[in-house]
This record gives sequence, structure tokens and C-alpha cells, in this order.
Amino acid sequence: MSILASKRKPILASQHCQCLYVQVQPNIAWSALQRMNKTKRIAMERVHILFRLAKEAIHKEPRLAQRYVEIARRIAMRTRLRLPVEYRRLICRHCKSFIYPGVNCRVRIQQRREPHMVITCLNCGKHMRIPLRKKEERKR
Repeated sequence: MSILASKRKPILASQHCQCLYVQVQPNIAWSALQRMNKTKRIAMERVHILFRLAKEAIHKEPRLAQRYVEIARRIAMRTRLRLPVEYRRLICRHCKSFIYPGVNCRVRIQQRREPHMVITCLNCGKHMRIPLRKKEERKR
């Protein structure tokens, strides 16, 4: 097999479905997925599926959604996989519960000092602050 063959996009399962790797995590670059070993790739697929199921179940069954996220976190920890930012923001840093805006958390934008977003977990009442400026802009 030549070097060029290894850089090709993955083979599609069928003509009408998309590539498995692209469906798994759209924000991870193709080269990053290629570098992941098989265990981490499978773990990322499962984490992605569990978070999707948790988002669907949060309105009807919040305990089931919480269980999905606990399993996803455990899979990520066991395989030493860093959760993407989108998923990390859906977990409370203090009580580790699944938070979803409008259901069990409150999101506010603050302009004081540095513009930041404040997410209040309605389970534990703690706040998480996320800066809105990029790192390069903060240094100026």
C-alpha cells in the first residue's frame, strides 16, 4: 500500500450514508481521527452516541440522561480520552451532573471586566464562568 492510499478518505459503508468518522465527531479534524488508535476511536464514537441520547432524554427522563453522561465520562476516563469542549460544557464542574440550558441550568452573559458567560447549575447552585474573548485578544 502506498503513502497516498493511507491519506485517502475512509471507504463509505454504502452509497447513501456518510463516512463513519465524519459522523462520529464533526469538530475533530480528519488527521486527528487518523492518529487516534482504535480503542480511542471506538470510545469517541460511544461518547458521542451517549451524549446524543442524553440530549434527547433530558426532557422526559432526566435520570436516564444523567446515567448516559456518567457512562460517557467513565468511558472517556478509562480510555484517557479528553472530552470535546461542547461536551465538557454540558457537565457541571462541581457536582458532575448533566446540565442542559433551559432545563436544569441558567446561562447569562456578563459584560463586567472581561465579557464572560455564567452558567448556573440548578442542581447544586454553583457557577461556571467561561470567557468569551479569545486568548490572543486577552493579551492585548
